Parts: sequence; structure tokens; C-alpha cells
Amino acid sequence: MAKAFDDNERKLIKDKLKEGALLFIQQQGVRKTSVDELVKYANISKGAFYLFYTSKELLFFDTIIDYHKKLEKEFLNAINKPVSYTHLTLPTKA
Repeated sequence: MAKAFDDNERKLIKDKLKEGALLFIQQQGVRKTSVDELVKYANISKGAFYLFYTSKELLFFDTIIDYHKKLEKEFLNAINKPVSYTHLTLPTKA
């Protein structure tokens, strides 16, 4: 039986699983990544994995959603920054 985790442990494990999922997506893709690789990366048992996600696909989906939110936030911050034109000089008449 998988160990019970407190809220702090659950957050740390979920973050580690998502970190591993993002790494494995980049290295080998979803299809070639196994639950065994993910649990090894997060240092949890296979049984414990299923306390967090019912499948590896749901973990990858959750990871992609989080990554999308991060990129969206960065993009919105970048386009909302004020632009400074003080370094530009106007042409002078000769």
C-alpha cells in the first residue's frame, strides 16, 4: 500500500512529477516515457504515482497546461512592459 502524504509532500511530489514529465517530453516524448521512469525521477513508488494521476497521459496533460500558463504569463508581461524610446535620437536638419 502506498504511503499517505501530507499536503507539503503532495505538492513537492506533484511538482517533481511535472518537472520529470517536462524533461521526458523534451528528451523522448510522451509515448516512449514510462511510468517507471517518472516514479524513479520523483523518487516515489509506482503505487504512489496513482495517488496523484490515474495515467501518465493525465500527468503530461497537467504539465502541458501548467507550461502553457507560464508561457502565457511571460508573454503578457513582455507585451505589457512600457517601451522606452529615450535612446533614440531624432534626425537633425543639416
